[in-house]
Amino acid sequence: MSVISTLVQAASSDSSFAFLSDPYRFISRHASTAGCDMFETRLLLRPVICMVGSEAAALFYDEDRFERRGAAPEPVAATLFGRGGVQQLDGVDHRARKGFFVDLLDAEALSAISHGVIAHWMAALQGSGSEAKLPLYATAQHVLAQAVFEWSGATPDTGDLSRRARQLASLFDDAARGLIPHLRARMARIDLENWLSRRIDALRAGEIELPVECALARIAAWLDADGRPLASRVAAVELLNVLRPVVAVSVYIVLAAHAVLTHPPLAAQLQGAPPALLHHFINEVRRYYPFFPALAARVRRPFEWRGMQFVAGCRTLLEIYGTHHDPRVWEHPEQFNPARFASGNPPAFAFLPQGSGDVLQHHRCPGEDTVLALASTSLGFLLQHTALQRDGRDARIDFGRMPALPRAPIWFVRRDAA
Repeated sequence: MSVISTLVQAASSDSSFAFLSDPYRFISRHASTAGCDMFETRLLLRPVICMVGSEAAALFYDEDRFERRGAAPEPVAATLFGRGGVQQLDGVDHRARKGFFVDLLDAEALSAISHGVIAHWMAALQGSGSEAKLPLYATAQHVLAQAVFEWSGATPDTGDLSRRARQLASLFDDAARGLIPHLRARMARIDLENWLSRRIDALRAGEIELPVECALARIAAWLDADGRPLASRVAAVELLNVLRPVVAVSVYIVLAAHAVLTHPPLAAQLQGAPPALLHHFINEVRRYYPFFPALAARVRRPFEWRGMQFVAGCRTLLEIYGTHHDPRVWEHPEQFNPARFASGNPPAFAFLPQGSGDVLQHHRCPGEDTVLALASTSLGFLLQHTALQRDGRDARIDFGRMPALPRAPIWFVRRDAA
């Protein structure tokens, strides 16, 4: 077979267009049609094994069979994650780096960032006119960026805050939304890494002083298992792995607002609700709505599972949305029902908005509690002090957008002006 024939055959079996057309449901829909939880296809002309469901997730988190090094597609590594960060480590190196993040994002850090978020929500509201209509998504990004910059010690120069906030948002909001936005996300990462690398080098050289307990200083001073500090570029990547996820909470805030507007009786129950009830609501937002389409890993060693041959090095994708809407695990999964989280933790490997398994042992986000707290805190503030509004009557979610957002933009106004 000629090279051209081989390429034509590979292209004809490639699912890239179908995946990008419906990234959150492509795997689960195809698996449902095939009557199984996994199948093999091609994405970007490369073989990929696609999986969905809690049992597949339990397999996916078996570190003897899967690894993360080199698993993220290049466009993702170049924008969302950066190179050399904790997401792409395995084994002892991963656990050591993860342990550092768990210590960094402790209860004291969570409290400090949360207080900063409330202060900046209040400032945004007070700085608006009495009848000003503010865009929720953009305002949330700015508020979260201000709070995490102040806590981390990576405060931008005067007048540069808005640009740095937009760059942080670009890392997750532009990465998969077409060629021009993707290039913007790449440029944002390069500029952010250069900026933070210079700050880290200056701190190590004694040219600037920062509190030793701030995130930038702690990352700059952290030593790996061999007693060596991180290269300044890798340290900048890891600092962005703290800053970027905090700003990405803006997506959950918008999706929570959409849930409030779509379910008015639930919104009334949340007025002045205790933190536990807000947490149940946000957890249901994290289950019900799409955010990231899938998690990626590579097969560490060849094995067979349920008749499927897993070849060493093959990229494997685990769909999040389909796993969160599996009727075998979730009762009435298409219903938005925060009460399902009031009865305890969901089944193992069935709930993975930011990974699953043990946070220290597996690739589960160490900032998950921070995400839950900031989204809950922000929603509580918005319900108490503002009125949420939606442009038009279209209540649908745009599943073709990554990250997915409501088709109709959501705004807020001061409650005394509503």
